[in-house]
Amino acid sequence: MVYICFKSSSKNRSPFTPISIHSSPSTQQSIYGSRRDVGFSLPHRSGLGRIETSHLLKQNGVFQYLTGLPTYPNPTTLRRFLLRMAPLALPKLRKLHDRFLLSMILKPKSPIKVIFDLDSTVLSLYGKQEMARIGYNPKKWGRPSYHPLLCFNGITKDFWHGELRPGDTHTATGTVQLLKASFTKLPPSVKSVIIRADKGFYDHETIEYIDPTKPFLSCGLS
Repeated sequence: MVYICFKSSSKNRSPFTPISIHSSPSTQQSIYGSRRDVGFSLPHRSGLGRIETSHLLKQNGVFQYLTGLPTYPNPTTLRRFLLRMAPLALPKLRKLHDRFLLSMILKPKSPIKVIFDLDSTVLSLYGKQEMARIGYNPKKWGRPSYHPLLCFNGITKDFWHGELRPGDTHTATGTVQLLKASFTKLPPSVKSVIIRADKGFYDHETIEYIDPTKPFLSCGLS
């Protein structure tokens, strides 16, 4: 286990800089692993949406100072690491996200009503990624893409739940599964749920799921 101590009161260091690292057992590999994890998370928090853009960090001295990394891996190395880590890390990341989501929605008081805004988006791809399919792509015709299905809290604007889908998937496909997963994250205080979506989500399976089994729901399609 590795313990990383951060100190924000130091005048000569960034609040993100590790001041001391205590490890048991103490090894260079475990220390580097902790710095590596910080280094991998900061680009995402900095708004770098694609792995390919992380090559800008290889020569960024400020980033190296903040993370304690002497350099930064190239996009191919980073992608391979994430692929190896995905089966173990993704379920844990979802649990962490859901725990933060629940803690935030309960403040300043437990909600009685929640609005679910359903949406889908097109993410163009430039490689041979898994599930890359040619479908509706208004900006890059003929380009393979993903077609993620997303659910947001319409009141707080927080991301609630999402599913990755191939680019040739119809908008409404998987909506029922998305709603089921979204309902499991609701706190017990919620008595009313409003679902908002555009006409692309109008599907008999979705409407039949909402109407008879969820009397506390209302649905609006535009």
